[in-house]
Amino acid sequence: MSSKHPITFQHKITFILLGIASLIGWNAILTALSFFSTYYPKDDYGDVSFLFPIPLFFGNFVWGLLVPKLGEFISLTKRISLCLAAICIFMILLPLITIGLQNKAGFALCLVTTFIIGSFNSVAQNSCIGLASQVDGSLTGLYWVSTGVSGLTMNAASAIMLASFGDSDYGQKIGTIIYFGIAVLLTLLAIWSQILFVKSAYYLDIKKQHEESGQDVEEEYTVSAISVEEDVPLVGKKKSIGEQLKAYGNKLLSGIKLARFVPFFIFMIYIQTFMLFPGVSVFSKPSYTYLPNNWSFLLMLTTYNVGDIIGKYISNFKFYSIPILYGVVTSRFVYFFTFLMTMHQPDNSFFSNDAFAYINMLLFAITNGFCTGGLMFLGPSRGNNKKQSELIAFINSFSLTFGIACGSFLAPSLSG
Repeated sequence: MSSKHPITFQHKITFILLGIASLIGWNAILTALSFFSTYYPKDDYGDVSFLFPIPLFFGNFVWGLLVPKLGEFISLTKRISLCLAAICIFMILLPLITIGLQNKAGFALCLVTTFIIGSFNSVAQNSCIGLASQVDGSLTGLYWVSTGVSGLTMNAASAIMLASFGDSDYGQKIGTIIYFGIAVLLTLLAIWSQILFVKSAYYLDIKKQHEESGQDVEEEYTVSAISVEEDVPLVGKKKSIGEQLKAYGNKLLSGIKLARFVPFFIFMIYIQTFMLFPGVSVFSKPSYTYLPNNWSFLLMLTTYNVGDIIGKYISNFKFYSIPILYGVVTSRFVYFFTFLMTMHQPDNSFFSNDAFAYINMLLFAITNGFCTGGLMFLGPSRGNNKKQSELIAFINSFSLTFGIACGSFLAPSLSG
């Protein structure tokens, strides 16, 4: 929605910071997996690179389902600031628990903490998407680009800490604490900038326009898309919970029929990606030869983030169709072969080569970003009106988070 007030530099900074902060919780944890594995060795606790992402992404999935209901009780802008503040608290606690409790109780507490971070991350991210959907397209674009930059920001912070303090136990300890401190600082800046933004003349004008049109500016598209209030009769008793759930289910089913196979293929993208990333694709390669392990892990994670951004950028050029995207998603099953060969064939000169590992990761990430961006764009176009398009977009987002959760749960089946 447009406003009579101009977009300022501060508005742009707000959506850049929100894009970074909305994914900073899980990006901070994924980038620091080598640190956690040092304190919780594989022989005693299992493979951290497979186990830590499970509660993280499960929390993200569960609370993603509940965001529309939360919208009835807590305003969108308050959800953003409160959830980002909670993420700050638990990002401070996570490395401190790891360093202070190197036992099973500490490990269990870390898993609970990652679940909590994933939960608040989900609510914050979905709420940021809602805020971004209300403003001018240029600000929305900045937000989405910055979500991709979030991972690179954490990679850069980790690289600086590794270069400054080294990869000794002491160096990792100090570097990781500072690294999480940087993540917290960026998140606090996002909270502060967002609070200023919702008080700006630009946002207040948009809010006034929504109120005059009878819409609630605090109601993001996911809530309105799946609302069943229009099905409640104006006269007589309000529908029972059972009837409302049935109407809710019927509405989702109608959206699935419109979207056809698009949600399924989005689900498959993230089954593929998170069964292999980061456990198999990054941390299960028997050895790296070009760089020490910690630097190699970081470079592999950075390669993934760069490739994902490239893929999403390529998807902006609409040269493809949905069947082409289906074909690319199907072809991605080849990465199960390539990554598992790298994992289990250390004596194979081709698959064990570091150059192959980086190129394989880059292509894996590009196809992830390209297929996600393409299907997320083309899927809603199958709706016949704005409400149907929003419903398809919600179903696609649910398929994405469900795929992440399922992929994370299935990933340990591929561990060595």
